[in-house]
Amino acid sequence: MENVKDTYINALNEHKEKYPKLKTKALIKKLRDKKVSFDIIDELQAEKNLDDLNYYYKLTVYKRNFQKNSEGEYINLDFSYLCDIASVDMQLRYILAQFTMDIEHSLKTLLMKKITYNDELDGYDIIESFLQSTENTNKPISNEDLFKKSSHITNYQYRMSETHKHCPPVWVVLEVLSFGELTNLFLYYFKRFPESSYEVKSMAGLLAGAKRIRNMSVHNTPFLFDLDQNEIKSINNYLFQYVTEQNIPKRIYKKSKIHDVFCVIYLHKKLVNGTGSREYRIKDIADLTDRSLTRFSYLSSKNMITQFFKHLKIIIENY
Repeated sequence: MENVKDTYINALNEHKEKYPKLKTKALIKKLRDKKVSFDIIDELQAEKNLDDLNYYYKLTVYKRNFQKNSEGEYINLDFSYLCDIASVDMQLRYILAQFTMDIEHSLKTLLMKKITYNDELDGYDIIESFLQSTENTNKPISNEDLFKKSSHITNYQYRMSETHKHCPPVWVVLEVLSFGELTNLFLYYFKRFPESSYEVKSMAGLLAGAKRIRNMSVHNTPFLFDLDQNEIKSINNYLFQYVTEQNIPKRIYKKSKIHDVFCVIYLHKKLVNGTGSREYRIKDIADLTDRSLTRFSYLSSKNMITQFFKHLKIIIENY
């Protein structure tokens, strides 16, 4: 009878046999065998690309945007198309990261404004009650948790943390919260002090989408693939009204990745007040969208990348 260690070793060996480490030339041959062409970028340049500019998995994940024939061979896929999509995807991630940083700053600014002018709060009690509200949840947060990362002397917030960590006011806590913790504090405040402009359930849906886009962007994770996979079960009221007013079809806005990008655009429009941030961000993403729709001429009009940028353009034009 196999023990746990033997089972793991057997599974590992099977996985290694199925997905072995290959040299770059062998990886290119693997693509060639799947009828990926090298007409625009030749195999020598492709090898240099995979060795020095990108790596196989991160580049070839974009194969999923192309159809295969009955024999599992790709139809009309040149290696250069993968490089092209990877380049646009990188630019998109960088732009979306800036959008989410603007949103994060605006969440802090709005929350600080609300607490400052709320005579029921002194800036300390909101943090105490927020931490207490997490005690019986799956992710309880303590004072120690808040300042764990900034407790080391090399952290840029070390002196601030040492001064305030035992009795933290909100204006200090905002500087050490993760994005997820920040959104939880934001939602907690508006549960205690409801306002029609920030309906908690809808804001929770929007912020969850923004969090996923932020994590994808800052961790530099590929995005432009499987855009037609995974649907959001329930669309929050704010976003539903936003996309239906612009006649975005349900088959588009229900797709998880596309939904999340729309959440970011909506939140940026709703929360960000800085004129420069609004103008520069929307110009950057509008320019990329226009270039992409022209650039991806080798993709069919029904391809989900084309559909994504087509409908993103509508959203941007109504920003």
